[in-house]
Amino acid sequence: MRLILLAGLLSGAGVVLPRIGVVFPDGLFAGLTFFVVAAAFIARIISQPETLGGDDARQ
Repeated sequence: MRLILLAGLLSGAGVVLPRIGVVFPDGLFAGLTFFVVAAAFIARIISQPETLGGDDARQ
């Protein structure tokens, strides 16, 4: 449940970052955007154990 919330927050941050992108230098903005999108993607994958075939897939 916590990873779903984290994924949601990171997805929201991915939407907000372009709006405040003028505050950051280009390289930092690109790095932050990549980190936020990648972290949200990973959180979504980890929060779905049945797609990975883990031990807790049937819970």
